[in-house]
Amino acid sequence: MLEIFLAICAFTTLQCEDIKVTYYSGFDTDTYGAAGYDKEGNYYVFINPEVDDKSEKFHYQLIVHEVAHLVAFELDKENTSHYGIYEEVCEDLKEKTGVEGRTVCEPYHIRPHYPWHSLRRD
Repeated sequence: MLEIFLAICAFTTLQCEDIKVTYYSGFDTDTYGAAGYDKEGNYYVFINPEVDDKSEKFHYQLIVHEVAHLVAFELDKENTSHYGIYEEVCEDLKEKTGVEGRTVCEPYHIRPHYPWHSLRRD
């Protein structure tokens, strides 16, 4: 998954090598990934280990979705939704990377309580 992340992230101006990408098994049902940042400004992408059973196409779609969140955070730290700047960034990233799928930029479910939720708006 890290290789896919680095390939997608390379299309952005993010410092990809500084972003922590790791598996996280504490998600609610049907949550496949999450992107966020902490008080120090470090970016994270958490991936549900269950995605290993999904297709490579799904992996690319998931990473485009999460990297788009990171770029949106870079532009506006308050943007934690799937709308506005995020939508534009995600559609752009989808096009630049050639990742197809009509649901790539849409939320898959109700927003989960991320592990760093209390840190995001400090």
